[in-house]
Amino acid sequence: MDDLVKNDGLFGVDFEAISLEEENKILKERLRFLAESVDSMTGVYIRWKDKDGRCLGCNREFSILLGKQKRDIIGKTDAELYPESMIELVETIKRHDFIVIRSRSGRVFTEYYNFGGLFSICIKSIRNPLVDDNGEVIGVVEILVDTSEEEDSLLHHQFSSDSNKIDFQQVLDAIDAHVYWKDVTGRYLGCNSSVLSFNKFKKIKNIVGKTDYDILPEKMADQAIANDAEVMRDDKTVIVEEFCTDNSGRVFMSSKSPLLDRFGQVKGIVGVSIDITERKKLEREAERQNILMKKQDQLKTQFIRNFSHDLSAPISSLKSDFILLRSLLKEDVKVQKLVPRFSRNVDRIETMFLDMRREFLSGVWDVNIREQNFCLSNMLNREFDLLQSCLTIEKSEKLVLKLAIDQAIPAQITGDSVKLGMILRNLLANAVKYTNEGYVELAVELIEKIEHDEDRTATLWLSFAIVDTGIGIPEEHLSDIFCLGFRVNSSYDSNNAPGSGLGLSIVKDYVDLLKGEIIVESTLGKGSKFLVKLSFSSVDDKENHENT
Repeated sequence: MDDLVKNDGLFGVDFEAISLEEENKILKERLRFLAESVDSMTGVYIRWKDKDGRCLGCNREFSILLGKQKRDIIGKTDAELYPESMIELVETIKRHDFIVIRSRSGRVFTEYYNFGGLFSICIKSIRNPLVDDNGEVIGVVEILVDTSEEEDSLLHHQFSSDSNKIDFQQVLDAIDAHVYWKDVTGRYLGCNSSVLSFNKFKKIKNIVGKTDYDILPEKMADQAIANDAEVMRDDKTVIVEEFCTDNSGRVFMSSKSPLLDRFGQVKGIVGVSIDITERKKLEREAERQNILMKKQDQLKTQFIRNFSHDLSAPISSLKSDFILLRSLLKEDVKVQKLVPRFSRNVDRIETMFLDMRREFLSGVWDVNIREQNFCLSNMLNREFDLLQSCLTIEKSEKLVLKLAIDQAIPAQITGDSVKLGMILRNLLANAVKYTNEGYVELAVELIEKIEHDEDRTATLWLSFAIVDTGIGIPEEHLSDIFCLGFRVNSSYDSNNAPGSGLGLSIVKDYVDLLKGEIIVESTLGKGSKFLVKLSFSSVDDKENHENT
């Protein structure tokens, strides 16, 4: 049935236009369902022809309608299939085919079949262009539905039964959309049950003959009638949003097409309207969230700029003070030995600070992954040296820093070392900040290695476990600790440690960016464990590489 709905489809609705609009996919699927339902039921006659009117194929019901075998129909024109007494019908069919081929769009016609006085039926003919793979029109597809009331006709008794005969109104009522058709004056000619329910009518006869002004609020009727007028004036399908002007706030996506008589003249409109109120609510909520996210990004940027400005001054002052201290105390051997160490650490802090500012202000946060080869053990040892040097003498006597690296991890791995460093630096700094005594440990383990024989590389999944014996985190706050600016300030926080609430937010953002995983476990008063799982790659070198 796909070929039957490629263009303007059932009831003159422009399926191609609908398929190009994302918000109209539901309408297309529902009308496609209608077409498939009609094709699967008896009482529906389907045929497709080339441009010359020669039959290329038909369904069984069409062959029954003509009282012929399919092989006697295929290749024949209407003039050869129908008796001379039906010449007027033949000319009407040719004219309707010509309109569809010329306009390259679907049409709905009413045709009257009089089989030599044996019986006559009123046919609703739904025609669509038949196109090839290149989009060229090569013929016509027609779906014929018997809409006459002569249920006791000779052919109906001979070839059909009441249990199999299609109920056209029943098909329309099965569509979860408003389907309706009106004449040129805007008076309703018919509709499905959805229209009746919406307007609180029980029967079709209650709505037939009424206009939109009789059943809708004035402003809503104005827009509906204006859209109808455009369809009839320009003889084209129009897809438009129509709004309820009552207190319900409902919104409908309406597809309206010309309703043509058997001579191809516009006699009204046929429309399909779908309630998209919930979708519009979701769109508004998405827009609101987008505005909120932009505002949050602006706050992040401003926060980082202020933080950068406030931190740059004490760093510069420290560097100057160390230079001055070294020059004033030239004879003090201990000072001369410690000052270079302090200076190196301040330089490292300044470098990390500049990296952080560049990373954050480039995109808040930087969403680009910059992979490079690096030695994991060297990087971790540098981080621990810096961490050790930042401990006070009193704290260094009570707190032990532990580093354990799985020897199965290759010496050189490939990944974003900058973001890994920021993740571990923030987690370790937090652990030290909130642990007065005991230990802080970082254990790195190779948990999975996936080898790729084609290029001699391997994917390495590493776990980084940061464990401390600090004050711990209350269970009710575990879900909040990664939120930007969140800090746990309670009586149990005897450290009263300063902080911006930025660190763990950075950690979570970067772990997500690297498609990793972070798990936190904590017991108040006993300590915490942060487990980070990230993937890296390495060259599968046959030589034995050891961590340095």
